[in-house]
Order: sequence, then C-alpha cells, then structure tokens
Amino acid sequence: MFQPTRLRHPDNDKLRLYFEELYQRYEVQQKVVKGKYYPLIENYLESTVNEIISATKCQPRTFIFRADLKFPAFMERSSMHDNNHVLSRFFRFFKYELTKASAPYRMSLRYIWAREQDTSDKPHYHLVIMLNKGVFDSIGSPLPDEFGSYTRQNIYHRMMRSWLKAMDFHHEEPLGQLITIGEHPMNGLPWTGVLARHDWCAINEAVYVCSYLCKAYTKQIGQGIQVFNTSQGKSLIKPDV
Repeated sequence: MFQPTRLRHPDNDKLRLYFEELYQRYEVQQKVVKGKYYPLIENYLESTVNEIISATKCQPRTFIFRADLKFPAFMERSSMHDNNHVLSRFFRFFKYELTKASAPYRMSLRYIWAREQDTSDKPHYHLVIMLNKGVFDSIGSPLPDEFGSYTRQNIYHRMMRSWLKAMDFHHEEPLGQLITIGEHPMNGLPWTGVLARHDWCAINEAVYVCSYLCKAYTKQIGQGIQVFNTSQGKSLIKPDV
C-alpha cells in the first residue's frame, strides 16, 4: 500500500491520518484520484467501529443505514451554519418521533455523524443511523404525500419532519427531499443492513460503507467546529481540539 509522508492532520496533530485498506481487520474505503491519496482519519475510524460493535452487543439485531442531511439551496448563509445546534435539534426531534413510533418498546438509537463542506457556502451532514431491528426494519418510501409534504409514519418521513423542524420550517412545507439515503459504494444502490453480534460479514460491510464518514477530505478541521462524533461521544457543539 502507499507509504504516506504525513501521518498527522496538518490542521490538528492529534488526528492521525490512515492510508490502509484494512482497519482492525475490517475493509475501509480509501479515495485515490489521479494518483493523489485522500486518507481517512484513524481517530474517527476507531469511534465508528466502536459504535457499530457496541450496537451489536446491546440488542440481537440492529437495522443500520446511511443518510445525508442538506440545507435548501435557496437558504442564505446564516449563523445556523456556523455551528452544529441545528443537528442537535434534529436528533432531539428524531428521538421524539422514534419514541412515539416504538411504544411500548424502549426506543433505541445509535448514530455517527460527520459535518462536511467543499464548494458550497453551507455545510451538509452525513449520518449513520442504527435502530433496533425488532422495532424498525425499513426506511420506507422517501416520496412525499400527494401534497408534497412528509406526513407518513415511516422512518424517512420522520427524519424529514425532524430536519425541517430543526431548521424552523413547518413540517408540511413542500421543500423537496432534503435527505438522501446513502448508497453502497460498490453498486450505487441505497444501502441498508442488519447487524448481529457474530455476523462478521455484515459488520465488515457496515464498517466499509460507514468509513466514508471518516475521510479527511472536505472536513473543516481546525476552525473551532466539531466535524465528527458518535452517540457515545454525545456532545455536538464542542470543537475538534
């Protein structure tokens, strides 16, 4: 494999750059464009694997998928985009939605998130969502209802309502699909998976898909804004220091 000349992130020497295609015996994605390597951040890989493994230890089966949260194109840049408070609000509203949907069962939500920004004037968020397979086993249709709103009771509509409310929009406003379901990098199809404690193949696939969130490229590191965390890390507002 390529031998890197730099093992630490140039904007934060506490973050270790990772160039290998295996991590803790799991496959991970490495991006190479025209001979240039865009490494992963090992600290984030470690947290990702720990979060996935922890989910398998807490329940027999875990339903897992990737999703991307985007701001509307017409939205002007504001203070909302300078921190992660809007993401905190999203998770608060989404947990409320899940609690209602999972009764009488205990609500279980684990997540991984990454904040990224490249050429846009606003950031976007990549998420990994992990739920109890015994309660939730599909995302449901991403299509809005006949009025262009998200009023149905599937996971996708619950996420859309939560994201719209987090941005202070009414959940019935027809603003289009601001959430996309992450694709499998090998076949380009929307990806979901089911994790079990002793199913190495399913865990390996999940780590491979989710390692995308760990890439150093497009993360605004060193600007006082946290760009990655998991539900075990909890805080959404402290910077990466």
